[in-house]
Amino acid sequence: MAIPGHLIDQIRQTNNIVEVISGYLPLKKTGSNFKALCPFHQEKTPSFIVSPQKEIFHCFGCGEGGNVFNFLMKHEKISFIEAVERLAERAGISLPKDRVGREEASRISQERKSLFEINRHAADFFHRCLKSSSSAQKAREYLKKRGLKEEIIDKFGLGYAPGSGKALLEAAVKKGYSKELLKKAGLVAFSEERNDYRDLFLDRIIFPISDVQSRIIAFGGRTLGERLPKYLNSPETGVFYKGKILYALNLAKESIQKKNQVIVLEGYTDVLTCHEFGVENSVATLGTALTRDHVSIISRYAEEVVIVYDADAAGVKATLRGLDLLIGSGLKVKVVALPQGSDPDDFLRSQGAEKFQREISQSHSLVDYRIKLVSQNYDLKSSEGKVAVVEEVLPTIARIENLIEQKEEIKKLSQLISVDEETLLLELGRINRKTYQWEEPSYREELARDFRDPTSQQGILKAEKGLVQVMLNFPEEIETIRVEVAPKDFLISDLSKIVKVIYELYDKKESINPAIIMDRVYSQDLQFSAEINQIIASLAIEEKKAEFLPGIVNALISKVKMHRPEQEYRKIGEEVAALIDRGLPVEAKKIEKFKKLTKELKGSRNERI
Repeated sequence: MAIPGHLIDQIRQTNNIVEVISGYLPLKKTGSNFKALCPFHQEKTPSFIVSPQKEIFHCFGCGEGGNVFNFLMKHEKISFIEAVERLAERAGISLPKDRVGREEASRISQERKSLFEINRHAADFFHRCLKSSSSAQKAREYLKKRGLKEEIIDKFGLGYAPGSGKALLEAAVKKGYSKELLKKAGLVAFSEERNDYRDLFLDRIIFPISDVQSRIIAFGGRTLGERLPKYLNSPETGVFYKGKILYALNLAKESIQKKNQVIVLEGYTDVLTCHEFGVENSVATLGTALTRDHVSIISRYAEEVVIVYDADAAGVKATLRGLDLLIGSGLKVKVVALPQGSDPDDFLRSQGAEKFQREISQSHSLVDYRIKLVSQNYDLKSSEGKVAVVEEVLPTIARIENLIEQKEEIKKLSQLISVDEETLLLELGRINRKTYQWEEPSYREELARDFRDPTSQQGILKAEKGLVQVMLNFPEEIETIRVEVAPKDFLISDLSKIVKVIYELYDKKESINPAIIMDRVYSQDLQFSAEINQIIASLAIEEKKAEFLPGIVNALISKVKMHRPEQEYRKIGEEVAALIDRGLPVEAKKIEKFKKLTKELKGSRNERI
């Protein structure tokens, strides 16, 4: 059964690797990763690492490694297809089961590409309108009044949808796009009254919505007139699922990973203002409460979540719906309670970034936030108030993974409501929970040392692995590498396959995610390779930038490029020796080439990496 790549991606992303593996092993949090005793070989010291950010596992003891599919294959002794089927069932995703199904899957895959394309066209159209159309003057004035700078408008690709009703439709059709595709993308809707298609977004400021790979998947629009609703999002389509998207994650992910913290806001403008004021680890939900999919995504990028919603009733309710999901995932959760009537945009513009960051640093723990909400409605000295706060707060405390923190919260609650700790612990004992112990990871010696190998061949092989490791962990270096080195330049065929996929993902501006690379290599070869997955996992699991000393990337490139002339050198040398042995003449061009290669290789070997 052929399963299209987009379905493989969806199944893998929906099945959080930590959640899946924790169903088999007792994982312990260690830094940004998780650790356990390896299930695939006998060991006394844990060396089995799971990376939620990279969606992979790797054992430093036996070398096993891969993504969530590979773990299931190895642990359950099943095929790749069987692993995909099991995880699809776990995620509630249907798979094509026959030829008709495969044809349908292929059609869907092609349709997704078309949707990405038409969305990009629409985004460019809206942006041009905002920048130059006379009809967008009101929109430009509104954005200026809100204090949004041109660089932010351009960075987020803001646009304007004309109010004529057919501006986008006519422009797209003129470019060759069909009305049917525009309808599938949620950009136009059929009007029964006019018996024709009309633009969905009319006289609105447009906020393009991207996935984490920076592909435009939908739009949000804010009305400039009296049209309702005030904010309008694209309907769900073949590429857009509202409950699985965090606005601006593609722009915020680098800052989120650097700070190990994500700030979750409520609206588009709040995110834009945060980024304008340097708070670039900010994202927003799209008018929904946090979902399990949101939580799964967040856990790949950070350990701490700070919720900053408007301090109104709707904001409070939205906050509460998702918070227990967050803390139940092992994330550290905090809540910022802004002054009544103030949102992040207002606060930043009136108080400045420094005070906003102070609010973030002084944010409430989730327990404190829940206690504060209950205390607004109940007298905590009354029996009714004590019961209310226990019912509200204990389920949250039960989800806290750190036992010391959990005990401190119980102690604090006990003192607050004058109920002894033993009673609260008895109540807590009724709630099922998992506990994790914490320990620090160990790292190998600096990678650069591996490349100082006296044997030319061994040095090249290690350099090849080094270049792949650089690309897996530091995608910003890919452009430099790909200009100099092609997949065919790698002696190790498995590395050549990996590099080919990395370059393809890079060209498509897709995420250089180790788990995705594993699946792409499989889909190209149609044959599972445990060796390739082990290579990817072992090289991707560590990411210490300091290991790559200044100039190391260029040195690795030089070493990798050396093997081609070495092969040619040996080949010509063998040919020349054979001709001399037989007493036959040797072409002058061949001797000159041999001398040139000798000089070139001598210089290369003398270089120190």
